Amino acid sequence: MKLKISLLIVSLLFSSISIFSQEEVKKEDYAIIYVYRLKKSTDSNVDFNVLFDDVTIGKLTGSNSTFTANYSGKWLVSKREKTGSCLIKLTGKKDALRAKMLINVYAGKRYFVEFDPSAAYGENPLRVMPNSEGYELLLTADMENIDIVNPDIRITVKNEKDNGFVEEEGIADAQTETETNVTYRGGGDPLKGLNVSSAKSEMTIGNYYALIVGVDNYTGTWSQLQNAVNDAKAIEKLLREKYKFDHFKALYNESATRSNIINELEWLVANVKENDNVFIYYSGHGDYKEQLNKGYWVPVDANTKSTSQFISNSDIQTFLGGIKSKHTLLVSDACFSGDIFRGTTVSVPYEDTEKYYSKVHNLTSRQAISSGGIEPVMDGGQEGHSVFAYYLLKTLRSNTSKYFDASQLYTTIKIPVTNNSDQSPNFSPIKNTGDEGGQFIFIKK
Repeated sequence: MKLKISLLIVSLLFSSISIFSQEEVKKEDYAIIYVYRLKKSTDSNVDFNVLFDDVTIGKLTGSNSTFTANYSGKWLVSKREKTGSCLIKLTGKKDALRAKMLINVYAGKRYFVEFDPSAAYGENPLRVMPNSEGYELLLTADMENIDIVNPDIRITVKNEKDNGFVEEEGIADAQTETETNVTYRGGGDPLKGLNVSSAKSEMTIGNYYALIVGVDNYTGTWSQLQNAVNDAKAIEKLLREKYKFDHFKALYNESATRSNIINELEWLVANVKENDNVFIYYSGHGDYKEQLNKGYWVPVDANTKSTSQFISNSDIQTFLGGIKSKHTLLVSDACFSGDIFRGTTVSVPYEDTEKYYSKVHNLTSRQAISSGGIEPVMDGGQEGHSVFAYYLLKTLRSNTSKYFDASQLYTTIKIPVTNNSDQSPNFSPIKNTGDEGGQFIFIKK
């Protein structure tokens, strides 16, 4: 009954605004921008001003209630009376800038912009929604939560289907370009997701390869682990389900021998092409020989402390340099894994320009994220995962951006891992492997 009432209210809202013929709709000389504020507890009592090109058009009001259940998503609907770029800004307390995004709009079309007040650090709280998603949200909105700035706005839809709105033919998603030192949510291709849509013609997406290694069942002088395989399998499952990956190879427990790991690394060297992307994840024991000043992976068939049974970080570095991928990212959750970072490296300095984004996408990258430095790291943690794996999984699961690069991943996990353990994750290019300052990009399905 409540749904039917809601549908009726929305229908009445649309019909009461204006009813026009198809011919009249085609004569529209303005675009309509819908700004939607998500129902979130973060800053739920704060009013946010919405500006188009520095002109305030209205407010997305908050709720004075301490109970977030009483707070509903809010809408602000306004015209954009010319074709071209439109800078959308949101300001909060004391007119402090909260978010901004530049979109290109065209007369006669509709654009849906979502504002997420709880967006994590490094993410832009604004994103452009597909029109179908925007109309679906409108369907469930209460009339009191929709603020229509211009009374003559024509909210038009082509037809109704399954109690939902179907967008008008010809309405395309807005193309965005960035204005602030944040990561924006985009759509279309990785460069567009990195806010360089003009560079689309230069972009070639190759295959994504994943090599996942996890070992619990150690013997001899090496104690068994409890969570390494569970961590690795969870990573594999998540990547299969949520992100673009074309080829997987997993080595768990007895299959993760020294020779098998090296064989798989050699296979990557022989088969990966220059536009491909490689992700390598290792979860197991690590060792560090102070006399040799070198760190190692410990495969399942190592039963002594002899380095003859290990795989050295310098060997891994050699393989990473030999893999002909565009981007390779190594994630290592093992003791002393930070030893992989030897020597001084330099990354492209961040600046919010098209030149920067073009560089980091088109330049080769060879990077690693380690769960710690030259130090022991924890096997136990939360929910059957190590502390590092728990926050790695949490970050990749909760990511809503179409494109998510390695630097964003590290930035998100560094603080919670450090604050909840005695280890400090590291992220850096790997020296002498061919890194040119680029970034590995996770592409959400």
